[in-house]
Amino acid sequence: MKRTYLIPILVCLVISMIGCGQDSAEKIRYDMEKLIYQAGKSSEKINIQPELSTASDSLAMMASYRAVLDYYYENRDNASLANQDEIQEAINTMAFAAQKSLAIMYAKQQQFDSVFAAYKRLNNEIPTTRDQRTAASLELAIFYRSFGFLDSTVAIYDRILIDFYPPVDTGQRLNIDVTSIPIDKLKLANAMRNTDLLNKFAGQAIEYYDRLKAQFPDNYFISRTSLVNKGRVYSMTKKWDEAIATLELIKDTTGQIEIPSSMLIANIYYSAKKQPDKSIEIYRAVIARQPDSSIIGEALLRLGGALCFTKKYQEGRVVLAELRAKFPNRSDLCSHSQMYTAKAFEAEGNWKRALSEMEWLMEKYPYSNEAFRVAREIPVHYLDQKDQKMADIWLGKANDFYQKAINARPEVSIQVAALVAMAELQRLVRNFEESLALLDRVIQIAPKSQIGAKALYNAAAMSFVDMGDSVLAQTYLDRLNREYGSVDSTQIEADETDINFESLQ
Repeated sequence: MKRTYLIPILVCLVISMIGCGQDSAEKIRYDMEKLIYQAGKSSEKINIQPELSTASDSLAMMASYRAVLDYYYENRDNASLANQDEIQEAINTMAFAAQKSLAIMYAKQQQFDSVFAAYKRLNNEIPTTRDQRTAASLELAIFYRSFGFLDSTVAIYDRILIDFYPPVDTGQRLNIDVTSIPIDKLKLANAMRNTDLLNKFAGQAIEYYDRLKAQFPDNYFISRTSLVNKGRVYSMTKKWDEAIATLELIKDTTGQIEIPSSMLIANIYYSAKKQPDKSIEIYRAVIARQPDSSIIGEALLRLGGALCFTKKYQEGRVVLAELRAKFPNRSDLCSHSQMYTAKAFEAEGNWKRALSEMEWLMEKYPYSNEAFRVAREIPVHYLDQKDQKMADIWLGKANDFYQKAINARPEVSIQVAALVAMAELQRLVRNFEESLALLDRVIQIAPKSQIGAKALYNAAAMSFVDMGDSVLAQTYLDRLNREYGSVDSTQIEADETDINFESLQ
């Protein structure tokens, strides 16, 4: 009898132990969820009203995330987690999120050693997915890049390209961030002004994209992306014929060159190869194929501008007028079209009509870059004509125009565009002190941006060349180097000679 009763008792005991183990694993997950929630609430408080946050708030938030990690390391080897894959994955993910948040906070405080240690733990100590490890490595590379540690950035990039190849998930979906790394390596080589390194990276990039395309010949998106990036490499190294030949391989379902690729090829002929007649031929062919409206609008603008550039002014203006009639709500296209029209009349020597078209542009599209441009060109025209009276009148009108835009629109982009135009106008009329003051406002309004970097660069150049103040120039250069990397010219110069490959993405 005793043995008969012993068996059910042992079974119950085993079941009880299993249940306790499950409860313990669930408790670990629950406790971590509570800790991560509390840390998130601390972060939310700071993110909602950062201007009201204090140093103690930041310390409290960091302590909250450390508490998550402390609990994780104390419990991740708990026996109750054995064979609890779902719970183990959940607590790993929470630990990854906490460590990542800490890394970002360390980066903001420029605590370099802590940042490096945090990302090392993300990659080596917390079990994560391949995608998470890659994302963490990319973030560390971006951190290095932002502080000008370019050699370290390249080293991390190279490791990612090896470890995360092929750059696809189980569904053969492409990781665009990874496939963009060879392109960014070329930008870094340009930043370091190292031609040998640029050529080396270009060769590596071409090999990478060729290998990727060959490995997935039946995946249209991967093949297309590889070709686009390969064309981009050739463009960045100014191998225009190779870029065109590569882009011509991107075909649509009818076997014709894709329209966005055709547009890009035409742009290369126009901007880089200085063959506007060839670009005109391609723009006409694109329009004849009746693509979607946005591409027709862009093609009409490019065609009209190219016709005017080749002195076919009347034909060009007809195309530009057609664009404005067909796309009256596309202010970006219409403002460009109106400026080209005005400049065509000016090139013909019809200043009176050109001025009328410029005034209409300023009235119709007062917050456009094109309006800002012509507003500064009008007084300069009168200065060139030795008409001081009209130059002074239009100098006043231009400054009033810019100030009105600044007062009327709070957007940083418009504020900065107006200030940059004002600064350039003051430089052109040799009011260097006033121009510097305006550039300083741009630097203040748009820190850590491409336009802020350009403002620093232009301030340094004007200080040295126009004002003869090498000490002041060096001050601006030192700040440029400090905030954008020692020679980070990618923040200053337009990429790829203004050939915009983003339209193909």
